[in-house]
Amino acid sequence: MNLFEIINRVEMSKDFKSFKKENPGAYFCAAFFILDYEAGTEKKQLDYFVSSTDVMTFSINQEGTEITSAKAELPKKEKIPAIGMQAVKLHEDEAIEIAKKESEIGDFTKIIAVLQNLDGRDIWNLSCMKGLHMMRYHVSASDGKVLKKEKINLIDMMKIEPGRTPDYIQ
Repeated sequence: MNLFEIINRVEMSKDFKSFKKENPGAYFCAAFFILDYEAGTEKKQLDYFVSSTDVMTFSINQEGTEITSAKAELPKKEKIPAIGMQAVKLHEDEAIEIAKKESEIGDFTKIIAVLQNLDGRDIWNLSCMKGLHMMRYHVSASDGKVLKKEKINLIDMMKIEPGRTPDYIQ
């Protein structure tokens, strides 16, 4: 089930209709997809901005049958920009295919795909992993252009100070 199908299913659910009745100003602000190809699992959720302190999250299980909702508090008191769904043309599978074609590390084992509005543009922010290697992409959600591409070695991200045992070993 892709982004557009998930939005439709969530927004047609009884929970969402009740939520919208109580929060008429709430709007769609993000989508999160976590795909683990090794474990064969995936997590899909949609976030709706309620206020400067709250976001409502609607998650769908792998079979796409159960919708659960949870209210989350924002760490910063700021407004999250809305996703302009009329301009979003790519769903997550299409954005992931673009990343796979651009990959410098081979086939990915895990992908975190986030649809968000960043600096006034709706983008797919993709973190794609294989072992200790990661590729990060920003892909335009409207036309599929790769706006940013970065190769990262996860080992390089861990800074170890000489003479100090890292916290994760203790």
